[in-house]
Amino acid sequence: MNKKIKILYITPSADLYGSDVCLKEMVKRLDRERFLPFVVLPYKGDLFAELSRLKGIKIEILDLAVMRRKYMHPLRFFIFVWKFFLSSLKLYQLVKKNKIDIIHSNSSMLQVGGVAAFCASKSHVWHVREITLRPKILNILLSIILSKLSTRILCITKAVKDSYISLDGFKKKAEVLYDSLDLAPYPRRINSQTLKKELGIKDGFWVVGMVARINFWKGQQVLLKAAEKVLQRSPRTVFLVVGGADERYGHDMLLEELKALVERLKIKERVIFTGFRKDVYDIISLLDIFVLPSLNPEPLGLSLIQAMASGKPVIATAQGGPLEIIDNHKTGILIPPNNPVILADALVDLLKDPQKRERMGQAGQRSVSEKFDFEKSGYMKKLEGLYYQVLKERRENV
Repeated sequence: MNKKIKILYITPSADLYGSDVCLKEMVKRLDRERFLPFVVLPYKGDLFAELSRLKGIKIEILDLAVMRRKYMHPLRFFIFVWKFFLSSLKLYQLVKKNKIDIIHSNSSMLQVGGVAAFCASKSHVWHVREITLRPKILNILLSIILSKLSTRILCITKAVKDSYISLDGFKKKAEVLYDSLDLAPYPRRINSQTLKKELGIKDGFWVVGMVARINFWKGQQVLLKAAEKVLQRSPRTVFLVVGGADERYGHDMLLEELKALVERLKIKERVIFTGFRKDVYDIISLLDIFVLPSLNPEPLGLSLIQAMASGKPVIATAQGGPLEIIDNHKTGILIPPNNPVILADALVDLLKDPQKRERMGQAGQRSVSEKFDFEKSGYMKKLEGLYYQVLKERRENV
């Protein structure tokens, strides 16, 4: 092909959490000699600022219909249907105007990409980043839609792929492509004293923390309940809860509930809510132990990979993506979900054994460096090869 292949990336968020960071890295690393990227964002968030710094990218702001739980209400469902129709039409017009070759949807919650691709007779790569087990009817519906409106389905873990109904169409189109990161900066040296002073962490305290947006299923409440038990045995410990609370989805109310829980447990002096932080590298470098206590199966857990790449011992729930990342008691510790007692015991065990922390951290670092690094995993080579493959198949089927 002599002309550049035009890829339109659409995504439901413009923040800088897991899926947003992955999209940024994909676009950043895309071979500009062969591909021309377009990106549709729902609003001008942190991701917009990051992408704006890159050359050769056309960014459009378009409020696409995103499947959310709030639309499960009968009246709100009609609002979603109308918004779905309008945004599908606008996306279709954008595809035709810019002569897009491939639409790449960055979430299973975005069905408009499939509709626009179908109407415009374009290839559609659907990046599935969610595990949607309940309600069951939604799982079945998504499995059908994914099968019918995609050319290829990229699942970020085997856990994600296995969570959908194995229809024949889904089986043929779905494959696993693990999300990757630029792990070169890990681990990095920072002025920890400056950051500790900013956060109010005193010298001589262990630091335990998690990095995740404030959301019920992420399990911040489990960490806080475990913190109470840990502090009874290891009082010189500080707990960091890192992540923002999105008002649009009521997460600000959840944050207030978490703060109230801290008050009831009488651990306010040992818990720090940092809000959203861009300096995740630096925050993780402060930690003695990283925790990901998700209540629901984690599709992957990029913050878990970041922590392991930094040489930190990690504890995560034994479901979803962490099962494919952690070798239990070698590169990290897997625990049952929603069990503060077991989490507290695991934390105390690690806090009292610095050699075990060091040994586990080093093993985890070696493990993720090969599998989840952009360069070493050959991520972009696989993705760009897939783009050529879907275009070839479309030409042959015309």
